Order: sequence, then C-alpha cells, then structure tokens
Amino acid sequence: MAHEIGRPDAGKRQDRADLVVGRSDEPHTGHKRHDHAGGGVMLGDQIRNRRRELGLLQVDVAELAGVSERFVRAAESDKPTVRLDKLMSVLDTLGLDLTAVVRGDR
Repeated sequence: MAHEIGRPDAGKRQDRADLVVGRSDEPHTGHKRHDHAGGGVMLGDQIRNRRRELGLLQVDVAELAGVSERFVRAAESDKPTVRLDKLMSVLDTLGLDLTAVVRGDR
C-alpha cells in the first residue's frame, strides 16, 4: 500500500503532523517543513540537493537504495504518493532522516 506524503489537504487539521527531512548527523531543530502550501523546502528538493552534494546520480542512489531510478525521480519530483518503505531506503542511503513533528498553533 502506498503512503501519502505531503498531501494537499494536510494543512486542514491542526492536529496533523508536519514531515521534516534533515541530515542524520544534524539535530532535528531547524529543519524545513515539507509543505505543499509554500514557505518550506520540499522533500524532493532536499533529496535532490543531498544526492548532488554527495556527487551521486539518480541511478547510483537507486542501486544503493534497492529501488528503481524511476522511483528516485518520482521522489525528487515530490510525487504526492510514494511507498514509504522505498522512500525511507532512499533517505537512509543519502544519510537523511524523516521525522513527523506536531505543528504549533497557527
């Protein structure tokens, strides 16, 4: 079953959690939100930036993570539905963490 990441309706309820991504070797404070409404760095941008920082091609990440190159392209393009297990494998390969945090009052 596919898990939805960053659904467009995610901002409608105050008790939903935001998803943040950051490097594994950094504290979780100060990460940018994955927010389709704007104002944050998109998850796909974080994945692409980290891949480039490591000097890897999409095919390299795919092979290392055990996913298809097509999946890596979809993740970097912020496809609204991706398999969470595959996404976690890509993030792990890149040394990134995905964390859910409860939003503050808005």
